[in-house]
Amino acid sequence: MERVVEEATALFEEYKYSKVKKLVTNFFLHDFCDDYLEMCKFRLYNPERHGEEKRKSAQFALYTVLLNSLKMMAPFIPFITEEIYQGYFREREGYKSIHVSPWPEPEPELAVEGAEEAGDVVASVVSALRRYKAEKGMALNAKLAGVEVYSPGEMEAVLREAEDTIAGTMNIEVLSINTGEASTEERVTEIVPDYSKIGPEFKGDAKAVVEYLKGADGQELEAALVQVRGRRQGVRDKARAHKRDEKGGPPGRQEGGRHRGGGDRN
Repeated sequence: MERVVEEATALFEEYKYSKVKKLVTNFFLHDFCDDYLEMCKFRLYNPERHGEEKRKSAQFALYTVLLNSLKMMAPFIPFITEEIYQGYFREREGYKSIHVSPWPEPEPELAVEGAEEAGDVVASVVSALRRYKAEKGMALNAKLAGVEVYSPGEMEAVLREAEDTIAGTMNIEVLSINTGEASTEERVTEIVPDYSKIGPEFKGDAKAVVEYLKGADGQELEAALVQVRGRRQGVRDKARAHKRDEKGGPPGRQEGGRHRGGGDRN
């Protein structure tokens, strides 16, 4: 928030209004709504588990960021920002309109060195887990029994400090933070038919082929394709060898396919 306030103020003073709008909009939609809101819900709704202090800290951050975002967007969308200000902020702030309230000022005491970079790391982990749940058709608040996170050594301290945030956001019972690379196994999890190839190849049978592929077991199909590719490669190798033999020609054969001798006649 502090960096956004500083940059937006500097851009306004340089009359670069479109850049201000883009900067604040991206921050509000992505950093605030997509990431921070999701990562603070568990602290707001479960103070008995995570503590009243963490709940108040989240409330303060939400209040400050929303108010400052409204002020920076007010020159571009004056009516809706005024409506929100009147409903949620006027009584506490004391100004009769958002348009006569002070412009937000950076608060260096709230800035923590490295916090933005650390927040990006944590957000990337949460984003990956949200994507996993979406791919599996799970609700975002569905419980995960256990999750192992692997990261480079320099990220370990950041992730361990945010362990409670990651586990609380994604509803993880047991979260394990590890360094290094995880041992992985490649598996076919989804088959996406390529209609541009299936149509010309199978023509009237294309629909049946697509239906088969959609219901096929990925691992079994992959194994079958490996066997087919192996047989095809063997055929290609034999064809190339045959072609080389043809180019070289049999012993005693010359260009033109016929040997013309000039021996003596009796």
